[in-house]
Amino acid sequence: MQKQIQQLWSDLRHRLLGTGPAAVEPALAFERFRKVLNSNNQALEIIADLGEKLGGDYIFDRHYIETGVERLSGTVKASIDALNELCDNRFENLNTIYEGLTAELKRLLTGTEDRKGPQVMDLDAIHFLDWEIVGGKGARLAEMRQDSSLRVPPGFVITTRTYHELIDHNGLRAQLDTLQKLLADPAADAAIVDGFRRKLATGIMKAEPPPQLLKNLEAALTNAADNSQKSLFLAVRSSAQEEDMDYSFAGQFQSIINVKGSVAEVFKAYLQVAASLFSRDALSYYRMVRPGERLMSIAAVCQHMVAARSSGVAFSVDTMEPDRDTMVIVGAWGQGDAIVEGHTPTDTFIISKDDPPDILERAIVSKPRGRFQAEPGGLESRKIASDLRNQPCLSDTELLQIFHKVRQLELLYKRPQDVEWSVDEGGDLFILQARPLVLSQAAHQSKSLPEALAGYERLAEDRGRVAQQGIGAGPVRIVNGPGDLADFPDGAVLVSRIDSSHFVKVMKRAAAIVTEIGTPVSHMATLCRELRVPCLVNVGNIISQVKNGEEITVDAEDRVIYRGRARELLVYSSTSTMQLNSSPEFLLLRRILKKVAILNLIDPLLQSFSV
Repeated sequence: MQKQIQQLWSDLRHRLLGTGPAAVEPALAFERFRKVLNSNNQALEIIADLGEKLGGDYIFDRHYIETGVERLSGTVKASIDALNELCDNRFENLNTIYEGLTAELKRLLTGTEDRKGPQVMDLDAIHFLDWEIVGGKGARLAEMRQDSSLRVPPGFVITTRTYHELIDHNGLRAQLDTLQKLLADPAADAAIVDGFRRKLATGIMKAEPPPQLLKNLEAALTNAADNSQKSLFLAVRSSAQEEDMDYSFAGQFQSIINVKGSVAEVFKAYLQVAASLFSRDALSYYRMVRPGERLMSIAAVCQHMVAARSSGVAFSVDTMEPDRDTMVIVGAWGQGDAIVEGHTPTDTFIISKDDPPDILERAIVSKPRGRFQAEPGGLESRKIASDLRNQPCLSDTELLQIFHKVRQLELLYKRPQDVEWSVDEGGDLFILQARPLVLSQAAHQSKSLPEALAGYERLAEDRGRVAQQGIGAGPVRIVNGPGDLADFPDGAVLVSRIDSSHFVKVMKRAAAIVTEIGTPVSHMATLCRELRVPCLVNVGNIISQVKNGEEITVDAEDRVIYRGRARELLVYSSTSTMQLNSSPEFLLLRRILKKVAILNLIDPLLQSFSV
């Protein structure tokens, strides 16, 4: 970019001074230069406007996105044309780049992005915004694997491109298109819908692999086997596009556990997972939560099996008493499939979210049998040794380890989490899945929210601007420079005089961010939106009102900061079912901005910064 700017300046200087072969009148050259600047500034303003919508302070629909992309495309083309007019078409190559970008944006807007990309992707090569081709579960697992403090089994994803190629290769596209039309019609005959559903499920179960798939599976399995210390067995699990995002789709799709790591067995398991997209229960659920919408695609996550000694589920908030500020952990001996289906007795533990946490309740039951890996594949039921049946499946140390990891995930995703976990024979904790935990709004406290909040001192009200909507609470950590970030505590509220993209180091651990100076279109604000960190900027003199360690609650929806931990507001936030940052429109806009607004950040707080 620097070389292009230098070249542009050289061309302009030659033209103005009349030293080049295409010298023009200074007034004309200046007018053309002004056209370049004006069209470029218009494009930047459109990008800034689109980016600000991701803060959560606005509601927008698909039409807004389509209009914004159309306007942006026009202004960028005008900028390129003006630049080439100024410089005798020396930058014609920008048109090729422009055409490639507009083609990518068109695929995003038409919903065909899930047909591009690799057939198979390693989990460690996936970005969260790849969710359209790896599914919600695959994207979340990949995101968690990027955090070295979380132990998530390695593996790969058979993408939605493979699903579409499977459909086309086996002549199922016409049937799928017909089913799509039927699902969009509320008056469609249920028997006809069911008939097409069954035909598609049967067709997939008998499907032949599309070209190159078996070769790519073999390469992925070879790589997985190289990283395994013993015979390779995999869990092949569904990862539909929106699964484990705003809607859990819990138990709606098929998962095949302990699959032998051979191409034939993995492909067979994959077909079972793909066919489950068309199960009666899955389609009923989808029509209920996404009425009238295009049926999503499905991918499959293939991960190393954990030789589980005990497994279970953790709810980061007690669904029965969300205002109690506790976490619920349940578990049993062996694998966890029978636990999530409710087919086996489980121990239950209630842990307070105090600092330090306290194990408040233990309900230990008899657990005579458990599910364990079978040698040829699959799972088998085994008797539990008599001296272990009535013992807790977790030690206190393991319980607290699970507590801290689940709390970490709650901070990462900025909402309550439903987490599946396993502890292996060596005592290592593995996170198998994390999805949003939906709480009933009936669990709200009987006292009205305004009445409850009236008892808290308001440190700031209607001050500042929202950079990212949300609600967070925790102890204050005042940050004056990068050195203050070194020991930033989990769950703290970052308070600073200025905003800085350098805060990205701790954003995943921060409950919220408040700055005295800043703008919703800054680089830091963009990162807060990307990482879902509640953020208020331009809240003047807030540092003089707080001190390190004291609890505050940041309401980056109504622009209020409370002294203390406003539990009622946190409960309200936890039980709110409207999560705009997981809506299809929000995710689409994020993906579009990822394509058109690539940031290379330079931070003036860094010691290496120089002018």
